[in-house]
Amino acid sequence: MQYRIILLTLALAITPLSACGGSEHDHSHHEDEAHDDHEEDVESDRLTITEPDSGEVLVVASTGHLHGELPPVAEEQSLTVALDFADSEENPLDLSGNLHAELRFADGAPEDILELGLDDNLLTLTSIKRGQTSFHVQLFEDDTLRFESPALFARVVTLGEEHVHDHGDISRVDIINADDDTLITSIEGDAYSGDPLQLSAGESLTVKVLYIGESDAPMEMGDHVVLPVLADASAEDVVEWSVDVETVTLTALAPGEVQVVLELNYFGMSMHTPAALPIVVSAD
Repeated sequence: MQYRIILLTLALAITPLSACGGSEHDHSHHEDEAHDDHEEDVESDRLTITEPDSGEVLVVASTGHLHGELPPVAEEQSLTVALDFADSEENPLDLSGNLHAELRFADGAPEDILELGLDDNLLTLTSIKRGQTSFHVQLFEDDTLRFESPALFARVVTLGEEHVHDHGDISRVDIINADDDTLITSIEGDAYSGDPLQLSAGESLTVKVLYIGESDAPMEMGDHVVLPVLADASAEDVVEWSVDVETVTLTALAPGEVQVVLELNYFGMSMHTPAALPIVVSAD
């Protein structure tokens, strides 16, 4: 498989931390796909996220609609954006009196990638480590939730890193033991045919997830990450996980059986969805 490598250029205002401030996909369609995935709720309040100095609009969101994306944050840096709210008739809603904004991480999103800080209508994203997370912006009227945005995806990336835009066809997904680099299992095709991954309650296992192309070489991750997703009807209290780009730590919580899909993810967009990996957790 051949890759076209394009240098990732970060159009960020880099400031000190204390300052305020599966198959081929065409990433240029990201905003259109995000837009098409939702039907706009015309009765909803609106959230507009802008660059404070230039006023450039980065994100527009309502209850059923999300357009645009947040810029990536460079490692050891921070990024500040402005939040502006309006009602369904585009009347501004000032964050004063009985209106105030709050933030919450999306369900299951890692909370150790970015620190979220909110000062009136200024949101500061401060990098903790490389990776991807997502969060919601909420608007409260007194103590009542008036509006919550769809999940906003945010990334911490390495400044000047190379990014793979064309990853070609992925033929299989290899799951490697991160401690000794031995192959645990491979996922090929539309159905998983191997033995389930066996864990005991309380046990943790750290694996590397490698997306293998036609050349039998792992895809360069660039600013892609692994995004584990529970398959439909899988219990939520059997396993949990944390992710660091292509490294996933699975922790068994309680006896049971689940299926986990190890998606290849790019800023909230699934670039490859393999067959689900079955996991069986025993009591001992």
